[in-house]
Amino acid sequence: HARLRLSDFALQFCERLERTQGLCHCGGLRGLAMLGRVPIAPQPGAHRAVHTDALIQALVRPAVQQGHRQVKHGSGVHSEQRSCKSSVRCKARQVSCKAAHSRSAELENTGSTAIAVGDEVQQLSIVDDPHSQWWEWDHPCKPRVHFWRMGEDNAGPPVLLLHGFGVGCFHFEDCMHNLAQQGHRVWAMDFIGQGRSWPREPHGLAYSVDLWTEQVKHFVEENIGEAVFVVGNSLGGFVAASFAALHPRMSRGIVLANATPWWAFTPAVKGMAGAAEQVAEAAAAAADVVTASEPQYSSANNADFRSRSEAVSAAGTGSVASSSGGGGSSDGGSRSDGSGAEGNSALDTAQQGGWLWGGTTPAPGYIRSALGGLWQRLRSNATIQTTLRQVYAREDLVDDRLADRILEAAAHPLAFDAFLSILFAPKSAAGGLDDMLLRYREHGGRVLLVYGREDPWVRSIWGQRIVRVIPEATYLQLSPSGHCPHAEAPALFARSVAAWVAQLEGGAAPLLPLGGSLQEGGVTLKRVDDSPSNALEYVVWAVYTVTTSAKRAFNRLLGQLEGRQELN
Repeated sequence: HARLRLSDFALQFCERLERTQGLCHCGGLRGLAMLGRVPIAPQPGAHRAVHTDALIQALVRPAVQQGHRQVKHGSGVHSEQRSCKSSVRCKARQVSCKAAHSRSAELENTGSTAIAVGDEVQQLSIVDDPHSQWWEWDHPCKPRVHFWRMGEDNAGPPVLLLHGFGVGCFHFEDCMHNLAQQGHRVWAMDFIGQGRSWPREPHGLAYSVDLWTEQVKHFVEENIGEAVFVVGNSLGGFVAASFAALHPRMSRGIVLANATPWWAFTPAVKGMAGAAEQVAEAAAAAADVVTASEPQYSSANNADFRSRSEAVSAAGTGSVASSSGGGGSSDGGSRSDGSGAEGNSALDTAQQGGWLWGGTTPAPGYIRSALGGLWQRLRSNATIQTTLRQVYAREDLVDDRLADRILEAAAHPLAFDAFLSILFAPKSAAGGLDDMLLRYREHGGRVLLVYGREDPWVRSIWGQRIVRVIPEATYLQLSPSGHCPHAEAPALFARSVAAWVAQLEGGAAPLLPLGGSLQEGGVTLKRVDDSPSNALEYVVWAVYTVTTSAKRAFNRLLGQLEGRQELN
């Protein structure tokens, strides 16, 4: 409790100085405020580690009295004298922010093996991933993105896997092996603020769907280099739909695995939805011009993929600049200062808004105090395993190793602020899941649903709803399987994806006819449609039908009224 109070005091003290006196923190007070929430006990084999008690002794007194910056390296502590005159001026704010987060950059990807929860230190059984690779994304937050790649020598269409909330690439390990065996080139990537992907400059960053969508877009451009099939589970499915809606020419098709029907609760910034709409329309129009001589999903001419996507991005940039009156770009671009570093996109602007707090880091002190206890309870092995057993149909797949890999991200110094930012970040400027899928459908988008039948969170009614929005979508159900079908039945899941891709790319026959089923390893795969199968689904179907009809009638009436006004 004392550690948390001291952390809050340090953060509030810095904010008050900056607000009232135009001063920036001296030394590591803000770093203490960030790191004091997540103590990590030193363990043999860890490259570096830090503990809250050591931070208190090393940072507080010198920072307050002497303007020193002390950093702990291994077992020694050295002090670096800083000129107070150079750190207290308003012009030095950016330098001070870099110093504030230097500790988190120093600790990134260290492979910590323990995490403190209250007074208990939990040991984590984490093994280095043999498939780990790193991508330095040229983004203002300077992230180091962790990803896996398999099947490099294969010639099949590329597949990108996007994980759900709180996990990472490791959650697709078995599925990736199966897809690679089917002949695909396969990538999986950790979202920024989850898994092992963390920013070096997190100050002012909001961990939102818009950020992750932009991350996917640039990852595809810089690492894959051609249009890709995107597979997303839960949150990853929502991001996949957002990516496909805003960049339809970069997506050959999307596979939704129990995609969350919504994400975020705070409203998006006013005006940004219109900007996102113009981005998508301008990008699609440019893509039509640039690729007029090529089939929409052809992979035969991918050498100029990046140049074509840059042309699309340029069109989107002009659209947003004209709509917002600024020089921001939607799909990346250059800063107006001529530095050549990539500036925030138009969608990044939405991350700065919000009705209570826009989700930008660091979180306000009152938010940290209110939710600190919840965070401590959530990041325990017992809580993680209990939650997983609720959503997994096969409880035998839940073990300490899986829970520890999830907890690894919670041991990162920036994890608490990332968690709070995710809770309070605004909704996507691209709209809800239905809006994204409808927009993707307008550009000829192809959708496959592979849902776990026994998911207690995303039930079958949500898959049926998507099929009503996109009647051309293929809907497959796995049983027994819960919220994570790619992890609970990886072989059959990968077989379903590979067969669907072969059907689209090579004209192969569908894996199953409508109503057909097959069984493998005790799991049944069945192809279904949007027909209700129980009383609850019939009620949901009736409500959906009535509300959809009412909405269409209202839109027709509104159109007629607008037409009369124009005539008058």
